[in-house]
Amino acid sequence: MRDCVALAPQILDTQMVCVMDREADFFELFDEQRKKPRVELLVRAKHDRMTVGKTDADLTLFDAVRHSPVKSQFLLPVERQSARPKRSKQKAREQVKSRSAQVELRYHPITIRPPAGHNDKLPATLWAVHVREASPPADAKPVELFLLTTCKLDNVEDALACVRWYCLRWRIMHMTLLVRTCPTLPADVLFSDVEIEVLEA
Repeated sequence: MRDCVALAPQILDTQMVCVMDREADFFELFDEQRKKPRVELLVRAKHDRMTVGKTDADLTLFDAVRHSPVKSQFLLPVERQSARPKRSKQKAREQVKSRSAQVELRYHPITIRPPAGHNDKLPATLWAVHVREASPPADAKPVELFLLTTCKLDNVEDALACVRWYCLRWRIMHMTLLVRTCPTLPADVLFSDVEIEVLEA
């Protein structure tokens, strides 16, 4: 995020959003972003924190968003995952077939409390995006994810954009793995002509 903040003055007409997975779900990151709000955050939530406010009093983050109204429904492609044996710190994973999941979309403004040891910090107000598969197939694990963002969500399209951005992260991870195993792979295998031209520029 600090690298993006340093770059921001060079691209003033571009919205900058740092997209991160669950390892980035820590309060200090959100606290630092509000001091330099030029760069937005989009983080997959890991911690079910306590919320602040009249409507969400005594509710955790996940429950507060689950209790908010469904704003839309859409089909989300679920990529195939190969089976993985148990490793030292990782659980074993069964094979998952590719499919399309009919999911519900919720989004809700949320204010989270600072964790213990951070009483000097103010609560952080974010937007939470919730994607949930209400009726999964009998043999499938239901899709559910929570995203936290500093981007203001005025409508369904804004929330769907956050979901798309998060899904693009997996394309980037895929490219990262490919370049390690096939470093001489031609760029046009993954990029369009326009994308290659932009990258070269």
